[in-house]
Amino acid sequence: MSMTVVYHIDVAQRYFIAIPIPQHIQTILNDLSQQATGKPSPVLFPHISLIPPFTLKDRVAEENISHIVSTIKIAAFSAHLGSIDVFHQHDRSILIINVEPNEIFENHNATITTILSPFIIIDTTPYTDGVVPKFRAHTTIDYDAKLQPEDEERMRQLPPVSAVWEVGAFELYKEVGPGKWEEVKSS
Repeated sequence: MSMTVVYHIDVAQRYFIAIPIPQHIQTILNDLSQQATGKPSPVLFPHISLIPPFTLKDRVAEENISHIVSTIKIAAFSAHLGSIDVFHQHDRSILIINVEPNEIFENHNATITTILSPFIIIDTTPYTDGVVPKFRAHTTIDYDAKLQPEDEERMRQLPPVSAVWEVGAFELYKEVGPGKWEEVKSS
C-alpha cells in the first residue's frame, strides 16, 4: 500500500501600505525602463511603499487594520520624480526612481509605523540582511534589472525626470498572488 504525504504550509497573509502611481506617471516610468534596460518595466503595480509588506499579529483581523488605516488622513501635497538609482537585495539589482519630497513621505512612514506597530509584523525576508533599511521614498522600475556595475553608474548619471502629481491618500493592499496585490476596502 502506497501512502501520499501532503504537507500544508500556513503562509500568513501579507499586506502593505502604498501610494499608487497615476497612469500618466506609469507611462514615464515605462519610458525610463525602456531607456535604462531596453524593455518596458515589468512591475505590475507601480507604487510608493509607505509600509513594506507585513503580516498581522495574533488576534488582529484584516477588518481591524483596514479600519485603523482608513482613519489616518494625510494633507495633499505635490510629489515629483527624482534621480534614478540602484540598490541590491539577494543578488538582484533593483532599479528605482527616488520620489520627492522624501521628508514628507518619511514623516508619513513614521506616523503610520507608530500607529500600526502594535498590530503588525514587518516581513524582513526580502532584505539581504533581514533588516528593513532606512525609509527612502521611491518607485521601482525593475526588481531584477540584471545591470552591470558600469550600467548602474550610467543610470545614476541620468538627469532627474520632470514629472509632478498630487498625492492625497494612501491605500492598504493585500497580496493575492506572487507580485499581485489588491486594495483592501474599508468597511
